[in-house]
Amino acid sequence: MKIKILNENDNKLFHRKEVSFNAKHNSESTPTKSTIYTYFSAKFKSPKTNMILKQFNTSFGAQSAKGMLYVYDNDKIISQVETKNTINRRNNVFKAEAAAANATKEAEEQTTEKPIEVKTSESEKIEENSTEGVSE
Repeated sequence: MKIKILNENDNKLFHRKEVSFNAKHNSESTPTKSTIYTYFSAKFKSPKTNMILKQFNTSFGAQSAKGMLYVYDNDKIISQVETKNTINRRNNVFKAEAAAANATKEAEEQTTEKPIEVKTSESEKIEENSTEGVSE
């Protein structure tokens, strides 16, 4: 996935950066919102909680997606400017990401903690002992 920033504006009135971007995802699925937050968090050196993904759309059959992201100076400004619904949608992305991470962590722990025990029945043991002496 390659992300190209098309336009970046500083909106001093709302204490935010408004970033328009294009994400090309040739032969890959459309990037998740969580992936977009992670990328821009590293790019702008800002926590994910200070960002709002306003738009993110892929046209049918296209290998690119266009989006608009707002990077705020701090959390307090977000609660004053953005609607509760927008903030809840962003928080749901973070909750889903955390739940997926916990699920994979639990799955890894279950596979490493419990060794598989193979139980053999008495008849299988007898058959193994009787075939040991037979040579071909």
